[in-house]
Amino acid sequence: METRREGILKTEIGSPMPLGVTFQSGGINFAISLPGVKECNLKLYSIGLGEPAFILCLNETNKTGSVFAVMIQTKQLTKDNNPRLSSDFDFSHFMYTYEVQGNEFPDPYAKVLYGRSVFGEPQFQEGTQLKSGISYGDFNWQMDKKLKIPYSKLILYKLNIRSFTKHVSSKVKHGGTFAGLTEKIPYLKELGINAIQCMPMYEFNEIIANNSFGNHLSWKKEYKANLYINDSSKKEYKVNLWGYCNENYYFAPKVSY
Repeated sequence: METRREGILKTEIGSPMPLGVTFQSGGINFAISLPGVKECNLKLYSIGLGEPAFILCLNETNKTGSVFAVMIQTKQLTKDNNPRLSSDFDFSHFMYTYEVQGNEFPDPYAKVLYGRSVFGEPQFQEGTQLKSGISYGDFNWQMDKKLKIPYSKLILYKLNIRSFTKHVSSKVKHGGTFAGLTEKIPYLKELGINAIQCMPMYEFNEIIANNSFGNHLSWKKEYKANLYINDSSKKEYKVNLWGYCNENYYFAPKVSY
């Protein structure tokens, strides 16, 4: 395994399970399943910067079956003799991607994603590539428990997180978001509803190419947002509100919500 770019990260062979990013004794473990791939790059970016700060080249020595894994020792970082050698390296300020044969992509097991903070905003422009984030700690459920309502007594309401509260008539402060939905809980209770079923609320790609423009208008870097025109029937893309699509990241809540 080779490390390139800024400084040197102290690494060791990682654990192939679980997949994704996990914090383990003395380090942070990255694992991804890539069947049929002989080597890949793990690229670490500082948030807000376009070029990777570190590139870890993973090969057969990092591979178990189809899984590449590497452990980065969080208390061992050298960078131009930086005195932080013995201090923890804060990975919460970093994003990461994987790269195979020049194709760069997020971790399918990522719990945080960067690049889709605004709903319906195309990611055609250079520098807006979707990247994985590193999440510290688990969600604090604060002793919350399931209500254990029998199925026979469920009054179920199916909704879309965004459209349920986006309109001004919903009278919430945080329209189109998870927070906006919580503001409507009293209203739902008044209706006698005791459970909700949400349309996709994990990270999905809501931008769909308008096939009427042909294959030459697929995702390319030369796209610019100012090329889009207001007539939705003539746009080069459509917006998938519901979220049922092929590009999903099931472990990451949708950041625009």
